[in-house]
Amino acid sequence: MQRQTIFNNLTTDEQRELFLKAFPEKKKKTKQSPANALTDAIIKYVRLCGGAAARVNVMGIYDQSTGKYRTSGSTKGYEDVDTTLPVTISGLRVGLKVAVEVKIGKDRQSEDQKLRQQEVTDAGGVYIIAKTFDQFKKDFDEIKVRFTLVP
Repeated sequence: MQRQTIFNNLTTDEQRELFLKAFPEKKKKTKQSPANALTDAIIKYVRLCGGAAARVNVMGIYDQSTGKYRTSGSTKGYEDVDTTLPVTISGLRVGLKVAVEVKIGKDRQSEDQKLRQQEVTDAGGVYIIAKTFDQFKKDFDEIKVRFTLVP
C-alpha cells in the first residue's frame, strides 16, 4: 500500500500522529549544480588517494535583516577546494598543497584568482583549474606520479 493510502485509512488523530512519527516523509533531493557536483567528486577522490580536502566557501552571506548580501570575510580569489596530499620528498614525509579552482562552462578566473594561483605556485604548491572531473583526475594523477605518495 502507498504511504498516503495508509495514512488516509487511519481513523484517529492519535493514529495519524504516531504514523507520521514512525514513517516521516522523505525529503526530496534537490539537484546539485554542476559546479557543486564536480567539487564533491574532487573532494571524494582526493580523500580516496589519502589526501585531505575541504570545500572553501567564499560566497557572500545573505543578511535577512538588511535584505542584502554581505562579504563572507574570506580572502578574495581563494580556491574552491583546499587539499593537502601526503608525499615523500628526499625520504621526508610532507604535505603538498594542491589548490583546486572549479570552473564550469564559460566561467573564467578573476584577477584575484590569478593572483592566488601565482601565490600558491610561488610557495611551492600546485594549482589546478578543474573544468571536468576527467581533466582534474588527469592533472591530479600527474602530481601523484611526480612525487612518492605516502601509503
